[in-house]
Amino acid sequence: MDAQEQFEGFLSKYEPGVAAEAKKSLAKLRKLIPNAIEMVYDNYNALVVGFCPGMRPSEAIISIAVMPEWVSLCFLQGARLPDPWQAAGRERKRRTSY
Repeated sequence: MDAQEQFEGFLSKYEPGVAAEAKKSLAKLRKLIPNAIEMVYDNYNALVVGFCPGMRPSEAIISIAVMPEWVSLCFLQGARLPDPWQAAGRERKRRTSY
């Protein structure tokens, strides 16, 4: 089983609408950040795909978190970004799509 088949297996555990939103979001990020290294991991109740410039997860700049009922876009260096959603003081800023 290759990495894509394994990832598809992880996504198959989610509702079809959530899995479809995750695939659509990942496709958009892959176009925007074509040279990023993608790291996939289980984070609490979410399947997370982080986009990194290198091999260290702590370097990730953005990620998609696939939750049981929604998909979130997380800006992992958020405390250093302008705050479009007024969530001041947090390391991570999140935009949720339903």
